[in-house]
Amino acid sequence: MISLRGPKLKIFAGILAAIGLALSVYVSFFQSRGFEKTEAAIVDLVIETGADNDDRYYPIVEYTVDGKTYTGKLDQSSPSYKIG
Repeated sequence: MISLRGPKLKIFAGILAAIGLALSVYVSFFQSRGFEKTEAAIVDLVIETGADNDDRYYPIVEYTVDGKTYTGKLDQSSPSYKIG
């Protein structure tokens, strides 16, 4: 069995941190290449009440890329979202 105490634990944690950083750089830079930039408009708001009785506002957005219109619900909630 391998013991991860003292300096070995710090080395192991450093390796995990380096792997996490490398993965985040890969996802941020390499996975986003080739996507079109566009603007979206909020066309509707879905209001959901959570278990804590707080309302959550999820925007339905609409955007166009290469002449094709797409609609989708964002996974982010904010009461500041407004239609338009």
